[in-house]
Amino acid sequence: PGILQYQQCGYSGTGSTANDGNNPWFFLNCSITPTNSNSRIMVMAFIGGIGSNQDNAGNFVLRRNSTNIAIGNSASNRPRGTGHWWRGYSDWCALAYQVNYIDHPNTTSSVTYRVGVANGNSNATLYVNRSQRDNNSSSEDARSISLLTLIEFGRN
Repeated sequence: PGILQYQQCGYSGTGSTANDGNNPWFFLNCSITPTNSNSRIMVMAFIGGIGSNQDNAGNFVLRRNSTNIAIGNSASNRPRGTGHWWRGYSDWCALAYQVNYIDHPNTTSSVTYRVGVANGNSNATLYVNRSQRDNNSSSEDARSISLLTLIEFGRN
């Protein structure tokens, strides 16, 4: 077994959303066509920074085509996510997040993986790849990139 192929996609822009935890904003997409239906896909997502304009928390989620993957168990009406982010009341800076997941899509058709983020506070705005204050004169407000890397491994 070994690496058969890889794809890497990035989002270097900045964006914002007020979407709540049940309606993530999917801002990063990457596709791969497995060479073998028994192959595994290593999904490595790096969110370069999540900032918010208020005391806020939320989730991020991995999706394969139209199905969320690598998510927590359901509980009442809570959103289900791959991970959780938090911004404390006095923290204006952006925090980076990373997740690695091995998926088995069981197909040789093209598969699209997506990364989405959502707010826990519907009155707040969530920012990607930038801090909330986005100050031009501070190295603490650097712009970042978010990456999605897909590696197919298995037998050829």
